[in-house]
Amino acid sequence: MLECGYATPYPTRKIGREGFTIEKHVATLRCMESLGYGYTQDWRVVPVCEAKGLRSSSSCLPGAHVPVPSARLRLEGRYCAAFPSSVACSP
Repeated sequence: MLECGYATPYPTRKIGREGFTIEKHVATLRCMESLGYGYTQDWRVVPVCEAKGLRSSSSCLPGAHVPVPSARLRLEGRYCAAFPSSVACSP
């Protein structure tokens, strides 16, 4: 999660706050999909851009920016700055 741009490795409900838009959420989910994680809806794993409520996101359009997983993004992010000894922050 941190490698794709989430602020914390724990689930949050911050959409609409702190500049975390639905488009950024969907882009981050697509990044995680590229790592092999699945998005679950109605007890099934579905592609993020086929999920109800997310299909119309601009992050699902062809050519939309999707973050590339990055250890640098994880290690230099706010979470690892605050909790450097966390297991999520080990190189």
